[in-house]
Amino acid sequence: MTGHDTSIYCMAITGDNVLYTGSADKTVRRWDVCSRQAVSVYKHKDWVSAVCVVGSLLVTGTNSGKIWVWDADDVKENPVTLIGHFDQVTSLFQPMGEGEEHRRLISASLDGTVRQWSIPTPGVQTLDEEGEVM
Repeated sequence: MTGHDTSIYCMAITGDNVLYTGSADKTVRRWDVCSRQAVSVYKHKDWVSAVCVVGSLLVTGTNSGKIWVWDADDVKENPVTLIGHFDQVTSLFQPMGEGEEHRRLISASLDGTVRQWSIPTPGVQTLDEEGEVM
C-alpha cells in the first residue's frame, strides 16, 4: 500500500479490516485492508506520532503534544483538540474492557507524563433536557 509522502510512525487496525497509519507528512490515512486502498485522509498541522481507535472515534497524537479526536467515519467533521502534553505524544491506549460508553484514553509523551482523558465526541452536541431555554 502506498500513499504517504514520507515516514510512517504509527498504525492501528480494527476488527473490520480498517488500518490507520500516521506519518511525518502530517496525515493519517484510513485504509481498507482488503482492497489495499486509502479511503480517507485526516490532515494535521504537525506530524502524527500516535494513533488509537476508541469505539467510533479515531484519536491521533502529534509531535507538538496535541491530541486530536475525530469521528472516524466523517473526515470533514472538525476534530476535538485535547491539550495537556508539552512535547511529542508517543503512545495512545484505550484500557481493556472499555466500551463505547466509557471513552477513556491513556496518553504518554516525551514530556515525561502519562495522562488519562475522558474523550469528548467531535461535532455538535445535542442536549436532550426539559425546561426553558435561556
